[in-house]
Amino acid sequence: MPPCRTLLRATPLRRLPHRHSRCPNSAASIDVWRQTCTASNRQPIGWLTVNTLLLVVLSLGIMGCSQPEPPSGLLAVRGVVVGKKGEVVSCGGVIEFCSPTNPEQRSIGSLDQEGRFELSTRTGKTKHAGALEGVYQVTIFPSGAKFIEPIAIPKPVTISPQSIEFKFAIDTSSL
Repeated sequence: MPPCRTLLRATPLRRLPHRHSRCPNSAASIDVWRQTCTASNRQPIGWLTVNTLLLVVLSLGIMGCSQPEPPSGLLAVRGVVVGKKGEVVSCGGVIEFCSPTNPEQRSIGSLDQEGRFELSTRTGKTKHAGALEGVYQVTIFPSGAKFIEPIAIPKPVTISPQSIEFKFAIDTSSL
C-alpha cells in the first residue's frame, strides 16, 4: 500500500462541507482531492473530436510544408560560354536569362569549369530545372579573384522548344 494512503488513514478526520459527493470530506485529503477528483471529473473529449482535431493539425502542417508546383511549360535549356576564338571559358560564374517585359521572369545557371550551364527557374524558395519559353536578355557574371564587370549579350535570345541549346562567345581579355 502506498505511504500516502497509510498517512491518510492515520490522520484524524474532520468534516468539511463539499459539493462533490465522491470526494472524501477530510482536511487531510484536500490535496489528494485536488489532484484526483478535479482530474477525474473533467468531461472527456470524445474520440471523434480528438481524431478530428488531430486530422486538422496534420493537414495544416502538410499544407504548410508542401512544395510549390513548377511552372508549366519549363524547357530544359543548356549551353556553353566560350571565348571569341572558341577557347574554353573556365572562370566559372553565373549566367542569367531575364525577360525584358517581365523582370520577375528569370532563369539562372552556374557556369562550370568548362563554361557549360543548365538553366533553372525559382518558384518561391524552390528551384526547378528548366526555363519558360520566351525572349530573354542574357547577362554573364564571371567569377574570379578580382572584380569583373558583368558581360551583357547584345542580342536578346528566344527560348522555344526548337531552341534550347545556346553557345555564347565572349571577349576573354578581361577575365
